[in-house]
Amino acid sequence: MFQVLEINTIKELRSFKLAWNELSSRSRSKRFQLSFAWLEAYWEYSGDDRSLKVLVSTLASRVIGILPLVTKKTGSRLGSLNTLNYPLDGWGSWYGPIGPNSAATLTSCMRHLSTSLDGWDLLDLSYTDRDRLDLGRTVTAARNIGWKALERTWEQIPYIQMKDSWDEFLNTKNESEINRILENEAELTASGKVVLHHYRSDQETSSELSQQLQSWKEIVKSQTSTNNTQALQEFPLIKCMAEAADDEGQLDMAVLSLDGQPVAATLGFVHDHGVEIVKSVTAKSQPAAIESVLLGRLLEQGHVLGDESFEVCEKCSLAQTARKLWATKLLNSYRYSCAPMRNIRGSMLLKYHSITGPRVSQKRQSEPLHQQTARVHKTPEMNSHTS
Repeated sequence: MFQVLEINTIKELRSFKLAWNELSSRSRSKRFQLSFAWLEAYWEYSGDDRSLKVLVSTLASRVIGILPLVTKKTGSRLGSLNTLNYPLDGWGSWYGPIGPNSAATLTSCMRHLSTSLDGWDLLDLSYTDRDRLDLGRTVTAARNIGWKALERTWEQIPYIQMKDSWDEFLNTKNESEINRILENEAELTASGKVVLHHYRSDQETSSELSQQLQSWKEIVKSQTSTNNTQALQEFPLIKCMAEAADDEGQLDMAVLSLDGQPVAATLGFVHDHGVEIVKSVTAKSQPAAIESVLLGRLLEQGHVLGDESFEVCEKCSLAQTARKLWATKLLNSYRYSCAPMRNIRGSMLLKYHSITGPRVSQKRQSEPLHQQTARVHKTPEMNSHTS
């Protein structure tokens, strides 16, 4: 019989670190955001407006899955609600249970929540990869305990599928996209010497992580917008996440410089099939073409390193450029919300959205992910591009 332990502090959760890491190694998705290191870094910089609620599912005293959640207040038509969410907050596109037994983990943890209703009004699981990983498990788990999960589209993620050669990849672009890409490249290179400095964990690269982080900070300081203060306040979290991902061997950072001055940068995490770009920063005084050039050169370098694909987080400032010029398709993430009838306001809100919200297509976007194979990296001939 399944038993579920509820953990509410990072200190207590550290006793499950080995079990978490072992489950992560057997998960179908090897994303940094699903690691214990991610949650530890995330929680260090979380505000006082939330509380930790990590559910550990066990069978015969053996941990078979972990469901990390945070409780935070969110506004709604019925006033402020205490919602249970995945701990991601826009730092990526996908999240879910930890471990290979996601169906059993979701069912046992939801059953635990159904008997422990204090402190929350709504279970709101966004960032779900319905078409490749979840495959109906969240909906089924809710149904198994008598809940109805409301399914909604959450975000559209620009997805860039690489080809066997860089020229072959460019040939997938239409004429207007190619023309705009070339115009952006010509516009920026006419302004000065353009160099991409690229850092990848466990790769021999010309850039050091400390240099990448210093360049990021310089770009933020050069901004003249009102977002400058907020970006500087966010920098310690950027640094913490980068260092934690590097320790896990999953960091990818790139800085584009113009005549020796950093003008744009990206923070990404390496996973099974490629890289997910989660944050970017651009000097506001630079031409708009800079984002296209940065992304294009990063993609070319990633192809050299053997990356199969790139994703750009919807909350990343590069997402619009990626969607317009570089994406080969858009992937949908989904949001599953449920609440027992005894949580009156939560259940009333879901009823309203189920009546007024748009219908969600049940057509699957892509084939499920198959058993992962080891990534084979090509040896890069060079780790920076110069024009």
